[in-house]
Amino acid sequence: MIRLFNQYFSKRKILFFAGECGFIILAVILTLFIQGNSANYLYHPFLLTVKIVTVIIVYQVSLFFSDFYSTGLSWGYRKLIYRLITSLIIAFLLLTFFHSFINSTLFEKQTLIIIFLLLLSFLLPWRLYYSWSIKKGNHKQRTLILGAGKLAKDIGRAIIKDQELSLKLEGFVAIDPQLKGVSIVNPTVVGTMDELPAIIRERNINKIIVAMEERRGTVPLDKLLQYKSEGISIEDGVNFYERITNQLLVEYINPSYLIFCDGFKLSYTSMFLKRVCDIAFSFIGLIIASPLLVILGLLIKLESPGPVVYKQKRVGRSEKTFNIYKLRSMQHDAEKQTGPIMTSGNDGRITRIGKIIRKTRLDELPQLWNVFTGCMSFVGPRPERPVFVEKFKKHIPFYTQRFSLRPGITGWAQIRYPYASTIEQTLDKLRYELYYMKNFSLLFDLTIILRTIKVVLFAKGS
Repeated sequence: MIRLFNQYFSKRKILFFAGECGFIILAVILTLFIQGNSANYLYHPFLLTVKIVTVIIVYQVSLFFSDFYSTGLSWGYRKLIYRLITSLIIAFLLLTFFHSFINSTLFEKQTLIIIFLLLLSFLLPWRLYYSWSIKKGNHKQRTLILGAGKLAKDIGRAIIKDQELSLKLEGFVAIDPQLKGVSIVNPTVVGTMDELPAIIRERNINKIIVAMEERRGTVPLDKLLQYKSEGISIEDGVNFYERITNQLLVEYINPSYLIFCDGFKLSYTSMFLKRVCDIAFSFIGLIIASPLLVILGLLIKLESPGPVVYKQKRVGRSEKTFNIYKLRSMQHDAEKQTGPIMTSGNDGRITRIGKIIRKTRLDELPQLWNVFTGCMSFVGPRPERPVFVEKFKKHIPFYTQRFSLRPGITGWAQIRYPYASTIEQTLDKLRYELYYMKNFSLLFDLTIILRTIKVVLFAKGS
């Protein structure tokens, strides 16, 4: 896998994305030749570049919002064809719409039609072939996992789920001989540590992932060193899991890992630019959202008594408390009988209007003021209530690490995980939060914002 913008991408996915960009460029160039306009652009290369880049961005964003770069590989061929055609049509309509406003920097409508038809003829067989080749998996690395506990099980599930990793899980190797033949996640425990040389030879193993919770005196270091010198890839389970799932396994790391690992670098320049962007966009957002806030406020007031804007104490950066503002989505005094409890996805205290504004994230609009005043940021760990923070600090390792950044309206955990109502689920969300903090960058923030928009549009997530 290759690391770009502090995130890991498989080589196959990068090459695939570059290939699709190449097809878009080819479609544009062929269209200009077909229309006889290619010579005109030889004297205006910058203008041609701007037009090509605009076409690439619109088509790729349309594919992204149609899930072609996440779940598209698991679709059947009929669904793939339908979603691809729909995505290309949406991109074409957007380019046509933009052309009516900024026609000097976009191609003519007739040109856009030809580009669309050529792209359909290029990308449809390309997508079908790619999906077929991934599912066939002729060139997958034969992979063996050392361990049979929870960590090994989680890694096994992740390998099976992500087809683009090009890994074929051959099985697990355990310490306990009684586990031999036991199914972990479908592939079974194929042997013990003593049988490791025979397993590697018979199954022609290319990759070994060390996923044992307790390694002291159990990991055959001499053998692993020998296998590595023979060309077999050896990977640590925790690091491997981080790369393929974009989350940190908090329960398997120690303080020295956080201190010496490559990450958690919050430079003054990055934080300053992040704050400038927060101020500028929150100010613009408040102006644009003000009419909508008035309408939503009237609807909330008509449905149930109580204040329109709900404020609540939350814990922010450096564990300082502040008032967070939200449009009220629950009955007034919802916690009068129950006391402080965590919200679940199907909370009975939520009003009808509340269900809508929570699903569409409109209840978060007043937090633009929190961002503008500096209590929050657009992207960061979600702020929790003081009563829950004290509870989590006692049961979850490294929980206080999340307070080194301003809390956010959205975050990596929010787009990757649903509502957390238990300590175990909060631990899962912390895995994503620490991954974000370790790999923080402004480009990562932009990625999260785009994915949040996608989540809202398709009504997924928390």
